[in-house]
Amino acid sequence: MYLGIDTSTSYLCLGLWSETHEARLELEMGRDHSKRIIVELEQFLQLHQVNKKDLKGICVGLGPGSYTGLRVGVAVAKGLARGLGIALTGKPSLEALAFRMLSNSETALVTLDARRGQLYFSLYQKEKGQLRQQEPIAKATKADLLERYSGIKLFEAGLPDAVYLAKEANNGSQELEPIYL
Repeated sequence: MYLGIDTSTSYLCLGLWSETHEARLELEMGRDHSKRIIVELEQFLQLHQVNKKDLKGICVGLGPGSYTGLRVGVAVAKGLARGLGIALTGKPSLEALAFRMLSNSETALVTLDARRGQLYFSLYQKEKGQLRQQEPIAKATKADLLERYSGIKLFEAGLPDAVYLAKEANNGSQELEPIYL
């Protein structure tokens, strides 16, 4: 069983994945990730009859997103992985969002709110269930994106897919460096 955690948005996104089971939890947290993540994670695991010792790996969303939210998610993932002696990896939250939003054979801009009229964005293509990032993660206004990427679909205001992150916990490691733009 693998665990995915994302706290880059105002939501707490948790996911479990194994060859025979997947589950997700998405709760609006506002700015209360630090107050509720441990309790919600414990209840989520209990609901799905998963003992922490059954976990084989964890993948955490690295943002971009809320500075405090990212630090909370990464800290919980690190503590849990170290305590259990299991693998820990990270993936961009925009990638987890792109996996959820894009259909096969689709290319689109995927965005998250960066506040002050800005969006975090990247361009992704999904083929045969696999994602390929075509532009590095950056920040711009929506007007700039619509002008620069005229004719390309733009996804806004989605939630990262924590089940995708959980699946990725089984696919090697990536440096655990949150994306602060």
